[in-house]
Amino acid sequence: MKTITYSDRIYYNELLPEEAQAIRQDILLYHSILHTTYHLLTLKARGIPFSFEESLHKELKRRYHTNDYFPLAALWEAQHQLKADFENHERKKKMFKAKLKNIEKKIRKTEKEIQRLDKRLAQLKQKTKQGKQTQEDYL
Repeated sequence: MKTITYSDRIYYNELLPEEAQAIRQDILLYHSILHTTYHLLTLKARGIPFSFEESLHKELKRRYHTNDYFPLAALWEAQHQLKADFENHERKKKMFKAKLKNIEKKIRKTEKEIQRLDKRLAQLKQKTKQGKQTQEDYL
């Protein structure tokens, strides 16, 4: 039995130059909208309000002169990317706090060892001054 397969995939080398250029321009436009959206959402997350009165979607639509599809898709993707970035930031912060705690623990341990050795050195100096040092003290 034969199976028929169908694909909606577009191969770049099979397109006419005009079609390829149109797709390239749409991709560039989408990335520009996405970059602007992410930037504005980042500023809003930091507490800086938008410089325009209307919604972000309407502002992007007005600024880039497009229909609803690109601004809404870029807004959705930027929101989710920003949320993922915040989650990654929090996860890394926890990881670094744990590493910092381990490093501080090692520092405290090393400081105690240094204090112990300083005390031992002072005892050896005292014994040397008194002339009571033994061979075991230096081994």
